[in-house]
Amino acid sequence: MQLSNLTVDIVDAKFLLAMKLLAAREESQDLQDAVILIKHLGIKSTDELDLLIDAYEGSYHSTALRVSRAFAKVALRYAKQM
Repeated sequence: MQLSNLTVDIVDAKFLLAMKLLAAREESQDLQDAVILIKHLGIKSTDELDLLIDAYEGSYHSTALRVSRAFAKVALRYAKQM
């Protein structure tokens, strides 16, 4: 949306989910947000989540990526329970 004095940009749901998974912050709502986004996107497997993480991983350290993949598995498990 753009007005004469304001521009609002939004990211797509896949990008937002990737950022939530890569951040994997315990003290935030990342897990709840990831669950909602997984359901919204119709993601059914960890392979789909791994591909999403791979697409946006950038220069994350391998340890951080392992945490993100584990976080993604937990989020998927919760999404399947809903």
